[in-house]
Amino acid sequence: MKKNMLTALKWIGSASLVFAGLFSTSACFIICSQPKCPKSLQK
Repeated sequence: MKKNMLTALKWIGSASLVFAGLFSTSACFIICSQPKCPKSLQK
């Protein structure tokens, strides 16, 4: 039972990391596509 819990925790952790990365990337694109975007954020 403990092994299954650890596997589930690892899977949830990696999935949330991937989701956070995708979310932050898309949020940055959305923010930087706005005309009011500060020049420091534009690359």
